[in-house]
Amino acid sequence: MKRKNGKKSLFTGGALALALALLMTIGLLPAVPAQAATENMDVRVTYELEDGASSIGKGMPFGATFYFSFPQNPQVGTNDITLTMSSSGIVLSKKTFDFDETNTFSISDPSDPHYVSDMYTYSFYIPEKYMTNTGRSIGTIKFTFAWKDTVSTYRATGQKTITQCVVDEGATSEPVEEKSSLMVENYSVNKENLREGNTFDLAVIIRNNGQKTCNNVNVMLPTLDRITVNGKLNVQVISSLDPGATATVTFPMICAASMPTGNVSVPISVSSDEVTEKTTNAFVFVTGTADDPDDPGSGETPEMKPVVILESYDYGGQAVLGGKEFELTMNFKNTSRTQSIENAVIKVSAVTNDAGAGAAFTPANSSSTFYIESIAPGQTAQEKITLLPKADAAPNSYSMQVSFDYVYGKDHTAANDTVTFSIPITQEDRFTVTLGEIYGPVMLGDSVYLSANYVNQGKSTIYNLSAEVEGNFTALDGSSTYIGNVESGTGDYIDMSISPNEVGTMEGKIIFTYEDSTGTQQVKEMTFACEVMENMYVDPGFDPGMDPGMDPGMMEEQSSFPIWGIVLICVVGAGVVVLLVLVIRKKRRAKRMRLLEELEEDGDDADAFAYAQPHQTLPGETAEIPQAGIPGEAPDVPAAADPETGEPLPGEEEEPRS
Repeated sequence: MKRKNGKKSLFTGGALALALALLMTIGLLPAVPAQAATENMDVRVTYELEDGASSIGKGMPFGATFYFSFPQNPQVGTNDITLTMSSSGIVLSKKTFDFDETNTFSISDPSDPHYVSDMYTYSFYIPEKYMTNTGRSIGTIKFTFAWKDTVSTYRATGQKTITQCVVDEGATSEPVEEKSSLMVENYSVNKENLREGNTFDLAVIIRNNGQKTCNNVNVMLPTLDRITVNGKLNVQVISSLDPGATATVTFPMICAASMPTGNVSVPISVSSDEVTEKTTNAFVFVTGTADDPDDPGSGETPEMKPVVILESYDYGGQAVLGGKEFELTMNFKNTSRTQSIENAVIKVSAVTNDAGAGAAFTPANSSSTFYIESIAPGQTAQEKITLLPKADAAPNSYSMQVSFDYVYGKDHTAANDTVTFSIPITQEDRFTVTLGEIYGPVMLGDSVYLSANYVNQGKSTIYNLSAEVEGNFTALDGSSTYIGNVESGTGDYIDMSISPNEVGTMEGKIIFTYEDSTGTQQVKEMTFACEVMENMYVDPGFDPGMDPGMDPGMMEEQSSFPIWGIVLICVVGAGVVVLLVLVIRKKRRAKRMRLLEELEEDGDDADAFAYAQPHQTLPGETAEIPQAGIPGEAPDVPAAADPETGEPLPGEEEEPRS
């Protein structure tokens, strides 16, 4: 019976195998994708410096056009190609670029000096804002290209030395131009009363005390002895750390199975693309059972030296202003778990840092030395001091040093420690802008200059200054302009030609954008306004609405105001003039008739009156001297005349003399 079941099982297994093979054959089961192969290739690299520069000094930015020759066509424009750069002796503020058809040019002309036969050559420009010569070593850049298609993944690498980079043979530390600084601000463990064999987490806080972003920050525990990293690499990477920012990395740690009681030094090394490696020691107290190898005695637990550290400090912000007092608060901790410290004398002083920045702080109305009677094991003590930064200190991070002198133990053994930390100094932003007056009104269609004067009255350089205008107008030369860096105590002016878009009020603003000494972007705006009038001037010899090739007669036909209208206006105007003349003449005639009636009523009295009165010359008459009459004859009496026109009145014709 068992044998029969065995045959049935064998038959069933064979049937399943056959069915599976058939399913795979007809494609009912999903196919397993093949792993794409990676092809590596070398790239030939040449370059040309921007503006034909023959040398690049220490701390000097530079731009260049690079020419990459590939042994096989990378299909730029079809494939997504990423270019990644790394360097030594050169600071790269940007390391990854898109290598696509908008940023590259193919070199296919054999007459081009950069053309390479049997290879595919492309040019790629990198502006100077991304590359700076540190002067610490020979400038070398490594280029890595990565892309893939439906078949393979490709990786191409090339390297080039920038021979024009000047190397400062005496440079031994990070140059000031890099304006970057990293420090271990604090550390902590997540367990108390650590004993040999215990596991714990070591949290390390990293601060960027510099003025520029640090990229690829490496936090490493380089040399470990009795305490080691547990199940993880001894290095962690922070992709980027902005100025003034902090980041925390955590390492899982484990104590040795057998170790003496006391503080164990754990070195912490910090570096980045912009900052050279710096090492700080953390101290972790562990209670053990083993004898100290440095004291081969009776097996008694030795009296370990307690270590005093600056656990934390605070100066009120990301940076302090030059010439303005600030309060520094310091917290000191006795890291020992068993020993107290007594008669501690703490002295605070300013020192020159690794980057060559000199002492920049002095105590202000306070002492730089403190006395603490005692600090119990694991406890802290706080002290405060008022400091005054130098008024003319250049924006940078400046070092402070704290020294400890104290005694501990039954025998009052003397001990000392020293801690150094940094405080960044910045200068007050005093960038000012004065806007020139726009004289108006402006005629529509005309343009006017907008002038602005700017001065950097501060004590530090401002970076990447640019200006932009906005409003209901058109900027004839472009609405924005890039000015660049402005040193302390310097300034200049800009002119922009603008033309109004409409009648009324032209309103707008000019916006200045820049980065201060801490790398923070600042914006200053100035508003302006001007009246705009319709342009009433018309050139009698030129019609602006007429095409130069158009017949004037055609324009008359297309005119919105017809010729008959103009004729009608002229006729109406002439009629008004004629009507005015007739009215005036009618009034004058009526006046003459009224005067004539008055003279007829007076009769002879009028003649006598006219003779007796002195003769007055009427308008239009010639003055005559009266002559003596002939004896026995009546004198000539002038005919009555219109007092306004001087003409004889009707019916009063002057009779000729006999």
